[in-house]
Amino acid sequence: MTVEGAPTSDLALALQGKLQDSIDAQLRDLYGAYWRAMNRVVEAGKGRLRQDIIGGGFHRAQALANTWRGNVYPREKNSLDVAGWLYNRARLLIEVFDTGTVIKVRGNAQFLAIPVGPAKAIVRRLQQQKRKGLIGRDSWGRFEKDDSYVEQVARALGVDLVPIIAPDRQSGVLVAADNRTLTATGRNAKSQGAAATPLFALAKTATLSRRIKGRALLEEIMNGFPGDFVHALAGEMSVMQREGS
Repeated sequence: MTVEGAPTSDLALALQGKLQDSIDAQLRDLYGAYWRAMNRVVEAGKGRLRQDIIGGGFHRAQALANTWRGNVYPREKNSLDVAGWLYNRARLLIEVFDTGTVIKVRGNAQFLAIPVGPAKAIVRRLQQQKRKGLIGRDSWGRFEKDDSYVEQVARALGVDLVPIIAPDRQSGVLVAADNRTLTATGRNAKSQGAAATPLFALAKTATLSRRIKGRALLEEIMNGFPGDFVHALAGEMSVMQREGS
């Protein structure tokens, strides 16, 4: 610690009545170093997760990648007890390749069908029970499935599913053929005046250059967090702070 440009010991500061001011200043510096270190780790993790989505070749990949967010707490930067949070505003991306089903829409365009809404709960139940549907069978004439989840969801709901494809032919949704509105549990809604409930989101597979890591990458980041934080903290602390001076 220096006062007016000259090195000053804690004893000298105490005699001058400035020891508490010195302690407070050093503590504020430590608060800042801890917060910046946590922010570096969170930003690095967020960058890796976003690049995972971009590298997967999704249509409008940057917009999807930006759904990965990160925060550091406390925002006031007044504590050594800092925490980082990585989260996704489009949670389906985390497990997309575990639950997705490849289908063919009229014209032989292939799409990855990702369960949303009522279909998500049904798919999770099917996964837990390890049940498999019929593979390679034509269904309903509107598209052909390459996997069982689409047909099993349709069978569970008692309704055929049809695709609605966006004008750019890069994305779309699967809805009930009768345009029914469903609750989150798959029951018919009391009011059927609303738009049809999307059951699967569609992403054209021709744009997917590789499988994203999703949850596996998130777990990798979490496992490497302690070492990454220590390394980042060492880079943020001054020599005096690291040596405990």
